[in-house]
Amino acid sequence: MITLQERMDRWLAPGSIDPAEPSVREQGGPFPDLILAAQLIKLSWPAGAELTPTPATSALIDAHAAPITAALDTPKPTTSKYLRVPELWSAPTDPAACGALLLAADTLLSTHESASLRERIQPLVQAAYERAPKRAYKMLRAAEISAPLARSLVRRRHIFHAGGKSRGPGRLRIPSRDCCFSPEEVPQLLPRAWFDNHLAHLMDHMQQVDGWTVRHLRRAASLKLMEMTAGGTWAECAETLGTLRGGVVGTFDALGRAMPGDLWEEFEAGVERIAAELDSNPNRVNYARRRQLTATWRMPTTDWPELCNGIPKLGRLGRQEPHLATVLVWTEVTQSEHLNCPLFDSSTLTGRDRKLLTSQVAQFLTPAHQKAGRLELRRRLDLYAAHLSVQCDSISPGSLWQRSSTASADPLAVAEV
Repeated sequence: MITLQERMDRWLAPGSIDPAEPSVREQGGPFPDLILAAQLIKLSWPAGAELTPTPATSALIDAHAAPITAALDTPKPTTSKYLRVPELWSAPTDPAACGALLLAADTLLSTHESASLRERIQPLVQAAYERAPKRAYKMLRAAEISAPLARSLVRRRHIFHAGGKSRGPGRLRIPSRDCCFSPEEVPQLLPRAWFDNHLAHLMDHMQQVDGWTVRHLRRAASLKLMEMTAGGTWAECAETLGTLRGGVVGTFDALGRAMPGDLWEEFEAGVERIAAELDSNPNRVNYARRRQLTATWRMPTTDWPELCNGIPKLGRLGRQEPHLATVLVWTEVTQSEHLNCPLFDSSTLTGRDRKLLTSQVAQFLTPAHQKAGRLELRRRLDLYAAHLSVQCDSISPGSLWQRSSTASADPLAVAEV
């Protein structure tokens, strides 16, 4: 206790806070973390009794907290909607009890390992919510706490920030890790190469695998990357990415049935490897900017016949409007799901046209159909998309619109390059 008192004295001295202290924040100092930890221990007591170094210090906290927790655990009278406990948030008046509570709080916080802090703090959070959910919610709304502590307080479902009916720590918009990459650099759908390198092995251990499994895993991985850099629930991450909510619900239902708990941990480890590669990549792609630049882009009518020229057995496909090519190129440029293409929301398509186009794109993307003329057309479209991607990353939006509305470069020449 004396050592803790000396440290607190140093924290109170202007300009003397040691940045190496695990609970020190850039703003506000270490006290908001210490106060919240002490209140959490009190509200969840005796769940945090192991944080005390001796039976004597535990008894000091118990003498202060036991009457409070007993009042909270007592059923409320039917005439009372909310039981008032004046001592709940105030510090113990007895200096020894106050010192013991602060010592336990400091012990709870004294770790540099985020996983370890989370393992320590989540049982207390759970106990606090079970005892007094409204008070726990009020306490954990603290806005001035450090990012590591905030991350440790977030409740999770599988490996994602859990949702809830009200805003609070269950829906805290705190990034789940420190990232060098930004939310704008997260694609809607994890690129296939990233999936193959880091997540494809999960399919060997899943309980159910079908034609949608790869898409579900790629979609969930992008949501996890967004959570890492922007925080929020999966629904908030989907909204930021522009991903359709209904598809995400289906993804979590499917993966929830197919993946046991330990496989979710391996999934998280794989996404962490992807995040580490993004952190170290100096040439990251701004996918949000690509989506913005191509929001109204359409395959020029002069390019589509050239793309189809010389490919046998395309038949009716090559004589159609180039809507199919617009969706496929947009999907590749933005690394997004084809159903999110802005063309589907365009007033130029009728309901029947939209349904037909959706079916055509789905058939074209089916691996069994990737052969002969369709395979060659897909190769040319991918090269065309690579050329358009370079334009998005290197020229101004005005130049892009001018490029799309005037005579365009020969797509076959692009393929040769």
